[in-house]
Amino acid sequence: MATAYTVIDAFTPVPVPHRVGEETAVRAEFSLSAALVINDTIDLVTIPAGHAVTDIVLFADDLDSDGSPAVTLDVGIKGGDTDAFFAASTVAQAGGAVHPSVKTAFRDVATSADRVVQALVKAAPATSATTGKLGVLIRYMAK
Repeated sequence: MATAYTVIDAFTPVPVPHRVGEETAVRAEFSLSAALVINDTIDLVTIPAGHAVTDIVLFADDLDSDGSPAVTLDVGIKGGDTDAFFAASTVAQAGGAVHPSVKTAFRDVATSADRVVQALVKAAPATSATTGKLGVLIRYMAK
């Protein structure tokens, strides 16, 4: 059964640039405490209203120790374009860091509401790790 995880702390204010065109960066990291399964979600970062993502890096440990790893991750907007930034990324199969694989990642536009960047386990690991980390470094700017 899929689980919804979050690293978003409701008591921590979201960093907001002071001027239009000014960029801010925020980093979020999730530590596994159980094996990942298909359709697990991880809420990572809140992008404040009036801001657009300008760059994102997805990083992960090796979360699939099988000889033929299968895990893939989508990263996008919760409740919207769930693979806006990464579609079926294989970065967690061996570990590493990657920039976006889809053109929509560089076409993000500001909206009038806060948005949550979420990771989705698109394909389950063949042999899932029960420890390890995955996360994002996101840059966004006021529009």
